[in-house]
Amino acid sequence: AQMKISTNDVDFQGNTVSNVNLNSVKGQIVSFIGENSNYTAWTTGNYVFKYGNGQSSTARFGIGMRGDAKFKYWVYQCEFETNLSTSCKLVFDVIVNNLIVCYCIVDFSNTTNCDVTHAKGTGKFSSSATSQIDYEFGITDPGYGYNVSYRVNSNTSNPHNGPDHRMSTFLETLEDW
Repeated sequence: AQMKISTNDVDFQGNTVSNVNLNSVKGQIVSFIGENSNYTAWTTGNYVFKYGNGQSSTARFGIGMRGDAKFKYWVYQCEFETNLSTSCKLVFDVIVNNLIVCYCIVDFSNTTNCDVTHAKGTGKFSSSATSQIDYEFGITDPGYGYNVSYRVNSNTSNPHNGPDHRMSTFLETLEDW
C-alpha cells in the first residue's frame, strides 16, 4: 500500500516507515510529445506525428512505453499560417500495439478547452470518435512494452498549411516499474 501525505498528516496505510516504498512511481504522470510528420499529410488514415529521431509513426511504431498506465489527457498545439476557426475539428485514433483504444477530439468550437487565437486545445480522451465521452483507457503492459501512436480519423476545416503541430500525451502510472 502507498503512503499518503497531506499538508497536515501522514497516513502510513498500515505500514511502518521501514516497509513504505519511498521510491514508488505509481500514480506519477508520464508525458511525451509528438511533432508533425508532414504538414501535407493531414488526411484520414495518415499518421502525422513523429517521435524521437523523426521517423513517422505507424500502428506498430510510435512512442515506446512500459508498465501499466492510464490515459489521462492531451494537449494539442499548432502554428497556422492562416486563421484557425471554431469550425476546425480534428479527431485522432489513439492506437496501442496496432489497436484503436480511444480517440482524441480536438474541437475548436469548444471554446472552454480550445482557443483559436492561441491555436491550442486540451482535453480528456474519448471512447467515441464522433462525440466527446470522457474515457481514461487503462493499458496493461504485455511484458514487452507497447507503442502509442496517433492516426487521423477525421479532419474538418483544418487549414493545415502550417508545418508546426504538436501533441502532448499524459499517462498515469498504475504500478511500480
